[in-house]
Amino acid sequence: MNMHRIRRLSKGVAWFIVLFVALGLIGLYSYDPIVALRSSPQFPASGSSEFLSGGAIFGGEEAEGYVLSDLTFSKMDGYIRASLVFNREGETSNPVPAYVAALQDYPPRLYISVRGVQEAGISGAAFPDEIRAVRGGLDQGVYYLVVYLRGPAMFRAVERRSPTALDIDIKPYERQPFTVYAVRVTATSSAEEVVSAQQELESAGFEATVILADDLTTYVVEAGVFRDLESAQALKSALAEKGIEAEIHERGADELPAVE
Repeated sequence: MNMHRIRRLSKGVAWFIVLFVALGLIGLYSYDPIVALRSSPQFPASGSSEFLSGGAIFGGEEAEGYVLSDLTFSKMDGYIRASLVFNREGETSNPVPAYVAALQDYPPRLYISVRGVQEAGISGAAFPDEIRAVRGGLDQGVYYLVVYLRGPAMFRAVERRSPTALDIDIKPYERQPFTVYAVRVTATSSAEEVVSAQQELESAGFEATVILADDLTTYVVEAGVFRDLESAQALKSALAEKGIEAEIHERGADELPAVE
């Protein structure tokens, strides 16, 4: 395992998010690798096999001209391995390009973005039952991947040079079911409406999160998700003071947002 960077993100840390809309693939949120790599001072021991329950992993090297030639999901002994295989013309051994992988909850999902990718020559990848849905796309040299999980998980990153590959290991675990309360601003399959809702929230000083809905077609824009109803109600009232309409939706912590 090559040395990579790990950073555990606190609730108050600003997440640098890029909305990928150019190809019509809305809801592909990721974290800018350039910003991430500059702001990650912690380095784990080389060869560490630690699984993380949250936060983000940064690694790779700044380079251009990579082709993402394969994307696979494999069941291993106790975990699932997502493998992104890269190549570069005329070279047989390369470092993994700069990347960031981050895990978020409610619902559990893994974000991966890789910089320096000029082409993604892959088709739809099959994935095991532990994964609910996968969305990915390439925009301006950055490949984005969002993996929606059926339940909570831990993760780690492994870098390989020959072939050049980034392996993200996903280790599911069980937890007692519980309810969360989401403050929803809109639910739509329109990229323009998603962007509009996001901009409205952010310009008013609120966070905006885009999540795939349970029909696997619609996306919802949420201002926050809480384990207690009172906090959701307080956020809804704060939004109303800024003229932003919102609804509170109850769902299981591991469930995708429901739409009719």
